[in-house]
Amino acid sequence: MKAYQSHKVVEAAKITKAEHQEDGRWHLMLDGDVVETTTIDEAKRFKVTEEDLGYFVRYPDGYISWWATKAFEEAYEKTATAKPASPPRDNIMQFFTFTHLPEFLQEASEPFCKLAEFIQVNIPRNPERTVALRKLLEAKDAAVRAVVAK
Repeated sequence: MKAYQSHKVVEAAKITKAEHQEDGRWHLMLDGDVVETTTIDEAKRFKVTEEDLGYFVRYPDGYISWWATKAFEEAYEKTATAKPASPPRDNIMQFFTFTHLPEFLQEASEPFCKLAEFIQVNIPRNPERTVALRKLLEAKDAAVRAVVAK
């Protein structure tokens, strides 16, 4: 995604296709890259229509929204000099990696990694999110130990 700036720098991309899934999630096509999001709902779709799919926008704190083209382009100006907004990753995320593990342990660890990524992207940064990630890490470690226990 390219960087845009108004009173804050955001990441944004023009949506080329949007498909509403049976489970309520949206699959969005952004400049040829598929992005699956679980947090875009009707409340976050600002005047988007089928004729104008608008922009997918990510703010520095990780919040995402879906803007109509005219509203977004009136509010933001494309910038090449500003650093794109990327939500800071929690330090604990490094402990959810699993590709270094033997394959039989990867199977036990991978679902925890995916859930941690979901939490990192979709849950607001606050002390409760930190607790959720810490307890998830404890559960992942226990699951891996359960696989190797004799």
